[in-house]
Amino acid sequence: MKSGNKNSFLSRKILKITTLTFAPFSVFSTLVAASCTQINSENSLLSKVNYLAIGDAAATGMSEETYRDFQGKMDEAGNLSGQSYPAFFAHFLQKLNKNSLVSYDNLAVNGTSVQNWLYLINPKKYPKGKLSQTFLNSNLTKNDKFNEIGAVFGELENQSFPNFIQKIKKANLLTVSLGFDEIFFTIMKKISIVPSNLPNIPDDLKKLLDQHKKNIEQTDSVKTKKDFKDEIDEKISELKEDFDNLIKELKSINSQLKINLIGIYFSPSSSITKFLRYVLHNDFKLDLDFFDKNIDKTNSAIREIALKNNVNYVDVYDKSLWNEKDSKFSATKLGVYPKLKGQKKIAHQLLLKLALDQNENNKNIDEFKKTSNFNDIVDGKLTYKNIIDISHFAKSNQELLEKLNQGEKTAEFIDKNSNFEKEQEEKIKDSKLTPTELFKNFISSDFSSDIDISKLFGNDPFFSQLFSNIPDSNSKTFLEKINFIAEILKPLFKNKETNFFDEIFKSFFEFIESITKPGKEDKISLLTFSFEILKKFSTLFVPQIGDKIKEALKHFEQISSKPKQTDEKKAKLAKK
Repeated sequence: MKSGNKNSFLSRKILKITTLTFAPFSVFSTLVAASCTQINSENSLLSKVNYLAIGDAAATGMSEETYRDFQGKMDEAGNLSGQSYPAFFAHFLQKLNKNSLVSYDNLAVNGTSVQNWLYLINPKKYPKGKLSQTFLNSNLTKNDKFNEIGAVFGELENQSFPNFIQKIKKANLLTVSLGFDEIFFTIMKKISIVPSNLPNIPDDLKKLLDQHKKNIEQTDSVKTKKDFKDEIDEKISELKEDFDNLIKELKSINSQLKINLIGIYFSPSSSITKFLRYVLHNDFKLDLDFFDKNIDKTNSAIREIALKNNVNYVDVYDKSLWNEKDSKFSATKLGVYPKLKGQKKIAHQLLLKLALDQNENNKNIDEFKKTSNFNDIVDGKLTYKNIIDISHFAKSNQELLEKLNQGEKTAEFIDKNSNFEKEQEEKIKDSKLTPTELFKNFISSDFSSDIDISKLFGNDPFFSQLFSNIPDSNSKTFLEKINFIAEILKPLFKNKETNFFDEIFKSFFEFIESITKPGKEDKISLLTFSFEILKKFSTLFVPQIGDKIKEALKHFEQISSKPKQTDEKKAKLAKK
């Protein structure tokens, strides 16, 4: 063999051996590079945001200052509107860098559930969550001046909602504020409004009230607690499955979408909350913190599903600020959702959590890790990642905060009314609603169709016959049932123009405000509430009916005014 050929042969051999030797390392390097690319893709920070918000009233801008939704929107010129936390969040992004916000769509709808949103994504696959056209067409929800709900969803009889799907495909940041209504309505459905077995009006009212008082005192509290607990636990389990499906559906539409589940909250100092808390305690023998514990349990479930699906779970309610002493952020009257300053605070908190560099030593990051203040921490680790590119706004966490707060302390910045806030107030000032108008929308929601109105008045023959006249009762919303009954009763009204709904709920709200004042807690019960409603009834009907109701109510007043024995006194008497 010639020397040249021999050298060539040896070279090829060495090359082959070398190639085979390093092949695994080459493949490994390729896999690592691909893996890194995937991780970088998943963890890539956003410098330009297409923001989409979905949810219930927590995201619509509902507050006790306006009693209406104001989700807001972004026009073609980039001008923003809205009083919701998503609107404030979008405004803050735009203020930090005018090019950072590409689009803003807040499609949150008051009174919706996770199942409703599954339906809006795929009606054929999730028919259980169908929304009623009556509900969506209400002036409170579908209003072009304050949102784009009508433009996106159109008629609910459609078999698909392509505009909504396009919004999901276009977005790169999504906030989901859902879960509260499922728990709230479950509790509401368990509460009976008027004493059971209500007598034929008004002849046997005295006898009934005596018996009802006896029934209340002999309530099997253990069974009641178990019933409530079992039903809430069942609802939370169902909620977890629904959230899991929702995340999977969203990811199947847009795999690059950065999903953020926002923890739920209810205002602990509002009149409505206080009323419900003491009704559950006084009438159903449940702990005073029953509501609070189940909100916490629901948040834990939402957090669990977020972690399972590798999406953010964010708690935006700092317990050192959002508590029973708070009157700045939380509702204090007839609402359960945050005030306008609360909406602003939520947006501020959310932006910091999604933008601040978690690896940088910073006072705010340390504050976020306090388990006494937030529930988005598991085993010392935050349940969310920063997803917004801070370098697009500032060189450090501190610089971002100073720029966001315009050089002021956070508390001062939140308290101050910005030009944006003043502009929104001007837009909504002539469109504010009353609590009654809000409640009318509330009971026109699909949740309310599950409430069996006949059970609210016991098994009374009079009401059973009255309610039997409601066609297809189970498919109608609570508002539709009330209006139908009002039409039947109209001939018995003193004034044929009486608005039955407005009169009853005006009385309801006045009662709530009055009975929840400090020192009256032991008087908060469904019995006293029933008395107020019946008292209102007596003023609406013609004398021959109204006078008899008033006479029977005198006995009721005597019963309800008798001092109740405390558990401690009962125990002492039992020992004797």
